[in-house]
Amino acid sequence: MIQAIINACKITTTTKDSTPCEGNSNRLLILDARSYAAALANRAKGGGFEHPPYYTDCDVQFMNLPNIHVIRKSAQMLRFSIANAAQGER
Repeated sequence: MIQAIINACKITTTTKDSTPCEGNSNRLLILDARSYAAALANRAKGGGFEHPPYYTDCDVQFMNLPNIHVIRKSAQMLRFSIANAAQGER
């Protein structure tokens, strides 16, 4: 994910007169946590899908996470553990 953000935010381009300008400054980065295949299957079932040709001036990248529900549960458990640890320090 971090590499995708870095690639979308490259700033070191120059114009013909050597004036620095921001590369991709008008582009929006859309990160989809699913794989492309999972997103396509979801579309076939009538669900949402960030299909790159539908978005002009956007960079759609798929993160290929195998199971977003497990990752969401892990993130919730991590937040819960941190909150409990912080309360224990008081």
